[in-house]
Amino acid sequence: MYDSVFMSSFGSNIYETLGALETNKDLVKNTVIWNSIGSASLIIFFKILGFTFLQTLEHLKSFELTHTFINGYFIIPEDQDSKIEYIRDWLIEKIEINNLISKETTLGEIFKLTNIFPNFVVWSRSGRELRSLNPKIFPDMTIIDSILSTFSCIGTFVEFKINDCIFSSYFYGDFYPHSENFRLEKKQLNTLYIAHESEYFFNDILEDSPFSYIENEIMNQFIECNNSRVKNVDVENFLILYDDIYKNSLTDVKKDFCFENGKIQAQNFNDGFSNSEYYKLKKAEIKNQK
Repeated sequence: MYDSVFMSSFGSNIYETLGALETNKDLVKNTVIWNSIGSASLIIFFKILGFTFLQTLEHLKSFELTHTFINGYFIIPEDQDSKIEYIRDWLIEKIEINNLISKETTLGEIFKLTNIFPNFVVWSRSGRELRSLNPKIFPDMTIIDSILSTFSCIGTFVEFKINDCIFSSYFYGDFYPHSENFRLEKKQLNTLYIAHESEYFFNDILEDSPFSYIENEIMNQFIECNNSRVKNVDVENFLILYDDIYKNSLTDVKKDFCFENGKIQAQNFNDGFSNSEYYKLKKAEIKNQK
């Protein structure tokens, strides 16, 4: 059983992260501390709402931003304020399904109500440092504002402001800051770490955008930096998922395939098999899956 989970996802590889958790659902069913980087915050959000990982998969299929954070502007409104409202309204819609919490529920209240301790790791542009948005440090921050803070990055909205704080989920110094794994007590934690080594896939995207080349180059460099960082992490229970990040919108079939890819790689990890070798063998099938 794991005391905590530290997970990252960017864009479409959230489905692999979700699949890996489905494989390990019995090992994380009583996990209290949930740390996230990037879009993995949505997994914590649905965990708080009481949904299973399979149910979360179905809800994520309706969210038009999980496939990318570079070219999201042609999927949802281009205006930054409109994007924030799109995400805010979508989160409120999900909260209202079961009304376990409200749109005004704070991080401190969530811990008391659910015994789930969310820890959203973001970049503070105002403080020029990594910050942890959690019930202990930011007890009065609403769950919706904390989720919105994790989505401030290239392609969505540049930054998210709460009072005098300016947040972004794009890390300028550390793409996998596992040292931010939060501890409620001083005891040693048994943590499941989930990260990604990804490739950028954009063959079937519309190429008429004047910024297409620049976008692709930014994304490739971002992924190269992330992959380099992940290769140098030295912790126990470190699950690396090999996957693609897609610039274009994914079909539901493709999302299911990514989810299954995460499930299989998590089982490989648990059984002591190499995910790197598995990915090499399956790469052609993964890329050709529609």
